[in-house]
Amino acid sequence: MSQIRYILVVFIVISLLAGCGGAVKSDTELDRAESFVDTCPDSAIAVLQAYPTDSTVPAALRARHALLLSRALYKGMYVIDSDSLIDIALSYYDATDNVVARMHGHMVKGYYLLSMDDYSAAMIEYLTALEYASILDDHFNLGMIHWFMNILYNRSGNAVEELRHARLAVKELEMNGDFSYTGECMLGLSGAEQNSGNYVEALEIARIVRDTAAVIGDSSLLVKAVKNIGYAEYGSGNTAEALECMKEYLGSEYSHPDVKDINNTMNMSLMVGDHEYAECLRETYYTTSDSVPGLALPSSYWLVKGDYRRAYEAERADNLYTDSCYNEIIVRDMANSINGFYRQKSMDAVIKATKGRIIFFILSFAVILILVACVFYIRLGVKKSQARRDALMLASKGLMDDLVATMESIAGINESSGNFIALQLKELDSLCETYFTSRTEEKSQDTIAKKVKMIVDKISTDSTFYKGMCTQLDRANNNVISRFKDQIPGLNDVDHHFFTYRTAKFSMPSLCLFLNCDQKSIYNRTYRLRRRIEESGVEDKQDFIDILSK
Repeated sequence: MSQIRYILVVFIVISLLAGCGGAVKSDTELDRAESFVDTCPDSAIAVLQAYPTDSTVPAALRARHALLLSRALYKGMYVIDSDSLIDIALSYYDATDNVVARMHGHMVKGYYLLSMDDYSAAMIEYLTALEYASILDDHFNLGMIHWFMNILYNRSGNAVEELRHARLAVKELEMNGDFSYTGECMLGLSGAEQNSGNYVEALEIARIVRDTAAVIGDSSLLVKAVKNIGYAEYGSGNTAEALECMKEYLGSEYSHPDVKDINNTMNMSLMVGDHEYAECLRETYYTTSDSVPGLALPSSYWLVKGDYRRAYEAERADNLYTDSCYNEIIVRDMANSINGFYRQKSMDAVIKATKGRIIFFILSFAVILILVACVFYIRLGVKKSQARRDALMLASKGLMDDLVATMESIAGINESSGNFIALQLKELDSLCETYFTSRTEEKSQDTIAKKVKMIVDKISTDSTFYKGMCTQLDRANNNVISRFKDQIPGLNDVDHHFFTYRTAKFSMPSLCLFLNCDQKSIYNRTYRLRRRIEESGVEDKQDFIDILSK
């Protein structure tokens, strides 16, 4: 029994030692990778890719591995096509007090977002990393962060902030003593000075980098400095000196010219009259073939050739390219991101406390405004409706006087039509009396107004009444109605009715009711009939005009 216990104890001890040995080995591998992650990122990547990351590995080790591998990819300037790896590290370290890890994590995240052209989010990450680097007083990483912020502002077209961060980057990196990084930042500062119009300062900085790179034997940095000198000379108006620098740059095996470099060199050569070099550039960079299309020639080349159509097309294409690189949308997004980042820290507590009250106040105020508007609209509608009804009833009372006078003067109306009109007038009089003397509700007033309109329509459409009116008016006015119909052809029934009512001396409100129109239409119809009568040239036209003029 004692032997079994001894065996169990030995087995447990061996297991514990094996587990500790694995953890020690895991920590040792990560320590080894971290020791050369900045100087030899490719070797660090090889070590870290062989490191286990399954679920049996503790979360702290997985987070450290993710951060180291992300840093190695960033230091090696590899394309990071996903943020899943760095998010593993940030989700762990943002909850800890490890300021160094948090600084590196947010720097790598900013690098990824910058490569994805998400400038606003990248700016927030670099501002966060800047705070941690300031706490650590890490001059190298402070310089690198300012360098990337300089790149962000360069792409957004903010020359002032670009220059400020370029100067800060150089200042911090100079304390580090590694000219390979400082020289690159100084060239960035030279470009920022050019963007701000400070060509003398830009030229001086680029020359310092060129001379220093020649001493230390950094050929790549030397060639980049020569290009910067060329652009600074070009901005200063020294086109011939600028062209010589660009020739030296393009002739170097370390140069990596882009479309802007080639086009600007072509423009310089044309400006100084070096057409031979311009044609050499065309043969080297612009000549096209079926398999390898060349660059689009700049407008200056076609202007020299006298081909203004192609020059115009090239200028438009160049403007579109420029607008796509420097536009107001990017500048606005960058400004909003920076302002929001600094404002968020001081305003979060206030916003959380007042957000509900502000929303409630806004909603309450909006509801009150809507209610007031609804009440005002309803009251306005009621007043307009009341005014329309009152106008109708007043016009109807005037119509009764006209119709009574007409009934008395028309003896030729048969008895049945006369009784019908008399009954309608009696009902109309009763309704008007009820409307104006009784204090009725709005609904009752509306009903009375509808009945009055129906009675007016019945009278105006009674053919027997209208024929009798025409006959009596002819007798009393020397057959004026018949003569009007015979001598003025081409008129419709409405025109005949209108002339008849004017002959009967109906008032303006009565005419509007009988013809179902407004006063403007009466005036227009009167004017049109007068013109027709005057243009007809009939003998009796003055009689007709007199009736319309009354």
